[in-house]
Amino acid sequence: MRASPRSLAAFKAQQQDAWDKAVRGWQEWWPVFEQGAQPLTDRLLDLAGVMAGNRVLDIATGVGEPAVSAALRVGLEGEVVGIDRSGGMLEVARDRAERLGLRNTTFLQVAAEDLNFPENSFDAGLCRWGLMFVDNMVGVLERVHCYLRPGAWLAVAVWAASPKVPLISLPLAVIARTLRLPPQPDDASFTLANRHALVHAFGQAGFTKIHSETITLTTTFADAPTYTRYLQAVSPNLTTKLASLSPDQQNCLWQAVEETARQRYISPDGLLRLPGEAICIAGQKSW
Repeated sequence: MRASPRSLAAFKAQQQDAWDKAVRGWQEWWPVFEQGAQPLTDRLLDLAGVMAGNRVLDIATGVGEPAVSAALRVGLEGEVVGIDRSGGMLEVARDRAERLGLRNTTFLQVAAEDLNFPENSFDAGLCRWGLMFVDNMVGVLERVHCYLRPGAWLAVAVWAASPKVPLISLPLAVIARTLRLPPQPDDASFTLANRHALVHAFGQAGFTKIHSETITLTTTFADAPTYTRYLQAVSPNLTTKLASLSPDQQNCLWQAVEETARQRYISPDGLLRLPGEAICIAGQKSW
């Protein structure tokens, strides 16, 4: 059953507000996150066949990935258009592109559901960890299929099931356990953790030669306290969950997150390394 227009509009506004609130945190922490995410970004560029001179569409680009990496690959003769619903995140993306001296990037504030480009406009499409947050996924994929040129590829990535992504799921599990919460629905980040459903959706949207694979990434922090500072900065939904608790209770919960992370993921060299599995799907628009 599809959500009503009113509830859908409220969800979109809530998502945009959450990302906008996290902008300052992402300005500080994106280098740490992107260092761990770069292998996935590179793999998506390869799956989409991004090369010099291409015109590329990046959906839900956030702080500018894979858009910035794609812009470096397509060169001066190419162009990358990155779209996102959060204007604040796009400001970070623009700043990153400017610092690198890139003149082949355009960032537009628009939701994936509202895309409107001429047919056959792009040589490749990308979407990294954004498809989970759209309404009517098949409809969005159909739009992108229309905007791609014949023979072009779309490559997307989503998070795998929550137990395989402790980078995100660990604090949620600790909070639920400590507060003795009843079973909760999975965080929105994990709602597409089904390769077969994704392959089917690509087929419904008209893509062929559909390929799927998984890749495990590692995000590295100096120590467990650094990890919790990262979470507090980039995850407003987490701090909202704890807002009704006293400062002492909140401190105890964050200490529990630190201790759990330290026990499970500390490396012999003292660094904290958290794995995260992503699912990649790629499909081609037929000639």
